[in-house]
Amino acid sequence: MLTPAERDRAARGTLPVHRRRVLVRAGLRQLLGQLLDLPPAAVPLGSDRGRPVVLGRRWGRRPQASCSTSGDVALIGVSTGVRLSVDVQQVHGEDVEVAVAEGWLTEDERRGVDRLPPPERARAVARAWVQKEAVLKAEGCGLIRSPRTVLTPGADHGLVEGWALSPVHPAGGAVACLAVRAPTCRRWVPQLRGWAGRPVNCS
Repeated sequence: MLTPAERDRAARGTLPVHRRRVLVRAGLRQLLGQLLDLPPAAVPLGSDRGRPVVLGRRWGRRPQASCSTSGDVALIGVSTGVRLSVDVQQVHGEDVEVAVAEGWLTEDERRGVDRLPPPERARAVARAWVQKEAVLKAEGCGLIRSPRTVLTPGADHGLVEGWALSPVHPAGGAVACLAVRAPTCRRWVPQLRGWAGRPVNCS
């Protein structure tokens, strides 16, 4: 399904990275092919600063796509005409002090995490990270902009800079977030609560 350029990029990583890149790109091509009624290999897929884009279509008719991976978990989001972004992160016992030392957790976020029972803190730190990443990827700037400038809601659902955030629940206990433009998504974002990988109609 992949183009020569996609195969070349995948081959530059280690064997696990190579495998992950091939599987995620193939999965994305399959989903977009279903939307566009095209064979996966025929989807005109390009890239904009690392973000996958469907080429040759006007904004209103252009499917939107976003991908994220962490460990053995991959998350692919696709919508029709609604800008979206996804991010996923495995929970590895993240330490609040380490997050603060790295400079991406704000003081308000740190205080919010400190108020939680210790068993809940690692998930809260991972949730803050995926929410920040989802917003930055949705904006199109990624980590060029400091994650510290994005103040997360301290909850699974929230509104950040015009982006509505909802949790996604992938297998394996990872933490994940979906960000969509708020004015467009008010009608259907509440339906995503408890979503566990099923297709969502974003039209």
